[in-house]
Amino acid sequence: MKKILKKRFPYYQLVKNNYLILIVFLGILYPKSALQAQRYDYADLLGKTLFFIEANACGLKPSTSTVPWRSNCHMNDGGGSLIGGFHDAGDHVKFNFPMALPVYTWALSYLDYKEQYQRTGNEQRILGLLRHAGEYMIRCHTAPNEYVIQVGLGRVDHQFWQSPEENTYFRDVLKINTNKPGSDLAGPTAGAMAAISEVFKNIDPGFSNNLLTHARQLFNFADTKRGAFSNHIPANERPFYQSQSKASERIDELMIGATWLYRRTGEQNFKTKADQFFEQTKYLAQGYAPSFRDHQYQAHMIMSQITGNAKYINGSVRSHVNNILQRHFTPGGMWIWRAGHNEFNTYQTVGNAYLAYALAEFVGPGDNNYQNYKNFAIGQIEYLSGKNPRNSSYIGGFGPNFPRRIHHRAANNDTTLRSGAPNDQYVLNGALVSGPDSNDGYTNDRKNHRQTEPTLSPNSLLTILAAQMVKEYNLGSGNPNPPNPVNNDIISVNAPDQVSPGQTVTVTVRYESSQNNDIRVAFQS
Repeated sequence: MKKILKKRFPYYQLVKNNYLILIVFLGILYPKSALQAQRYDYADLLGKTLFFIEANACGLKPSTSTVPWRSNCHMNDGGGSLIGGFHDAGDHVKFNFPMALPVYTWALSYLDYKEQYQRTGNEQRILGLLRHAGEYMIRCHTAPNEYVIQVGLGRVDHQFWQSPEENTYFRDVLKINTNKPGSDLAGPTAGAMAAISEVFKNIDPGFSNNLLTHARQLFNFADTKRGAFSNHIPANERPFYQSQSKASERIDELMIGATWLYRRTGEQNFKTKADQFFEQTKYLAQGYAPSFRDHQYQAHMIMSQITGNAKYINGSVRSHVNNILQRHFTPGGMWIWRAGHNEFNTYQTVGNAYLAYALAEFVGPGDNNYQNYKNFAIGQIEYLSGKNPRNSSYIGGFGPNFPRRIHHRAANNDTTLRSGAPNDQYVLNGALVSGPDSNDGYTNDRKNHRQTEPTLSPNSLLTILAAQMVKEYNLGSGNPNPPNPVNNDIISVNAPDQVSPGQTVTVTVRYESSQNNDIRVAFQS
């Protein structure tokens, strides 16, 4: 049931021309006892991170989607043969190079934290998104030694600021093949397909086996035809995404493929490959974070989890996490990968928080750094959720003073890219924006994509981090089919940015409630 609340409220107190609108549903989805042990409701956050992924879905709208303002789009991609997939960020290009990490991270989050998805009522939603991803990847694998690089050109797409449903221009398709190899694209994509195959092994064996067949072919292509995909795209497309410059730095893409195929099949030849690639990548995992170009962290972590052998993490992941605990924090406590770095900072923060928590789970309470690893992860997600000098969240629809001018065409729903007011028409729940600078400063400017744009790669790491926090605090109802948290959600809020003392203002709130709940709107100075 959709409702619109429109009411006039007198404003009685003004402090520095700022006020906060508090919107509270009269009704709860989780027991109060589950929400008192931690600072933020991470069960709610887990569902909202899936909302962001759903908002970026392309093609036929997934049947499990909870986004009321999205519908089918780009139904003519590849002449209709390449519908589906996801928009990478706030634009509408389907870049496949940065898609592998989000997909296998979503799969990993479900495999490792299935109970947490069940307890929060999000199991069918994550399965729906993984199916949507897997079906698109199969479509992109147009021959054993051929795979789609991207659908659409960034330089063309960025000329338009409009919702994806209105974005109907012809979209170019670029591919790798035997003569134009791209092992850095094919390797991790094979891993992502194997990861989805593992998820659906007992749920839908036919779909799982089909994915596994494609994963085997694609990994063989990657392993036997080495190369960088970005050598085969127009030069003006490379600034969006491109390969590592050195072949030795692209081995991690092959390792993540071999690792996931070993986890899925248990076949020794894939372990042999993973071990071979491990020897070439064990010193790469230092100083940065898991990302769409840096798969070694998760490859090493997963190999240790599969085999129980700590050798894969001791000289790489553990050394890396021990190192980041010691240096490069903003004054407010957010980790950044180097001093003075002022853009896309949350992308590394969230990845290392996830990695530290995964490491803590692997080494166990008997390890001297067990609690340090956990404290780092918890401290970072608390910072992102609002415990920071600005008392502001960097996640859409979650925490205090969350971002409302996000660099995202669908949520903004405007025809012009505007830096200031008005706020986005729709609240983009679960979207982790690029975030603050090295001094905790943030510019609420939609045009400043280096601080206000969300992308799928770091948001996938936020999803698995949220699942870890649900486990950490034992959240969720315990009911395998509890009410879906995003069915009680704010769709949009329209209110003036500033008011004068004594002024009467109008606030319009659009929200959706499956339980016919009312909401309370109040002002706080």
